[in-house]
Amino acid sequence: MNMNVLNKLDLKKKIIALNAIIILLIAGIVFYIIIPSVNDIKNMQTDIHDQFKELEKKYFKGQSLKKLSENLKTIDPQLEKLEGIFINESDEVAFVTFLENLAHEKMVKQKISLGTPEDFVEYKKIPMQINTEGNYLKQMDYLSSLESLNYYINVKSLEISPSMENGLEDSINKGNVNLSLNVDTYWKK
Repeated sequence: MNMNVLNKLDLKKKIIALNAIIILLIAGIVFYIIIPSVNDIKNMQTDIHDQFKELEKKYFKGQSLKKLSENLKTIDPQLEKLEGIFINESDEVAFVTFLENLAHEKMVKQKISLGTPEDFVEYKKIPMQINTEGNYLKQMDYLSSLESLNYYINVKSLEISPSMENGLEDSINKGNVNLSLNVDTYWKK
């Protein structure tokens, strides 16, 4: 039936009709196939770009984690040293006994007073006052031994004064002094 209609038209109208049909077909292909495909390609391109950015972030996080892991391996052996600077809370008596033995060994009289602890998450900070009396050189030896302990002891103040036990002249002649130390000690919970 369509052929009959085309056969009745003259050549000029046939060419125009054929061109119109081709243009309509091309327009249909453009609007129904090419434009949606281009939009899909653009959406895919955006998705690919977003995924690339996400992968890049994950890569950098992975690199950071790898570097962090390597750093942790180098720091890990030093953590034991850090743990060693704290006095164990359960060893309070042993620590005080150690200080008393040290004073006895260095031949100085010693009096220890513990202050009120400051509580932190992982540790306690306990102020301590140590008063000693004895020969100046023995006191310095005592201080040197105290300083060489593995524990972290933060000296806040140090006061040396002449001993008044047997009078000022007698203590100057014997070289006796009083030593007062205010320190912070750090105790592991």
